[in-house]
Amino acid sequence: VMDMFMPNMDGLAATRALRDEPALRRIPVIAQTAQPSVVSGARELFDAVLAKPCSPDILIRTICDVLGR
Repeated sequence: VMDMFMPNMDGLAATRALRDEPALRRIPVIAQTAQPSVVSGARELFDAVLAKPCSPDILIRTICDVLGR
């Protein structure tokens, strides 16, 4: 679960770095952000996008869905 606003490197840059590494590019990444528009142009990077606040039930269901693919 990737937060979009972090110090040093934002979630978009961190996810792009994962996707650029052959050994890491298949790791599922779920974006979680209070500002979904931040990922609107980069949704293909993520396996799912959740808006904050997000209930624990939705988070768990989304993780299970992504891992079940």
